[in-house]
Amino acid sequence: MAAPSAEAVVGELNERGAICLPSFFDAPFVEDMRGEAITLLSSQISGVKKNELSSGTRLRFDSKVFRDPRFTHLGQAFAVSLVREVAAGYNPKSKASLDTATITYDKKPYKITDVHFDIERSLKFMIYLSDVYKENAAFRYCLGSHRENTKLRNRLLLLGGSLWNLPTIPDASEDFILTDMEGPRGTLIIFDTDGFHSAGSLEQGKERLLIRARTLLSGWYDDHFLRYVARLNPLQFLVPLIVPAGRRTTGGRAMARIEVH
Repeated sequence: MAAPSAEAVVGELNERGAICLPSFFDAPFVEDMRGEAITLLSSQISGVKKNELSSGTRLRFDSKVFRDPRFTHLGQAFAVSLVREVAAGYNPKSKASLDTATITYDKKPYKITDVHFDIERSLKFMIYLSDVYKENAAFRYCLGSHRENTKLRNRLLLLGGSLWNLPTIPDASEDFILTDMEGPRGTLIIFDTDGFHSAGSLEQGKERLLIRARTLLSGWYDDHFLRYVARLNPLQFLVPLIVPAGRRTTGGRAMARIEVH
């Protein structure tokens, strides 16, 4: 199946916030990527932050690591034309491009993450380096939820609010549908992090290996000057009315009614 055009992907992202492209990368290339990811997980490299989690290991690093000849295929994956064109086309105001990357290798049964959207808005490109289905804690996304959450973010910033006060976890009264984004190794998922998302639960004897990179997104009220001016806006005192206390939990573990299909 031919890859979609960047214009088609951007259109899908605008409408739904996420797109899943199964088997986007061919098997031999993915095997090379997988080998490089395993090497990176076991290496001691300056600038790579390693965290041991209940479910497995997570590495976070600057995309400059891709310049290392040991990780050529990982770097090439995020340099393909579709990735570059979508990153540039989804939000032309964005100044950063694929600044950080993360490798996640989960091997222990665990619920990976609760439903949330990110404090820092970005466009993320996620590549499965193992087969990932529901039992492998597949990535889940609430299609279309990015639109309202972006409006919430912009209202908060316009009124002088802080991003750290952004309510990123849904209240129990909010209904939404999470779609499992499953696929074999080589699947590419692109998503706007303003949409509600999470990973599922990893079952016994299963694994989940993936890499993702991000490009930060800029909006009208993300501009530093406009945010400075917003602090002088007397309407900032209306923030508690725009985002009522208790409507959302900030940084907590609130759960929502979830229908997964």
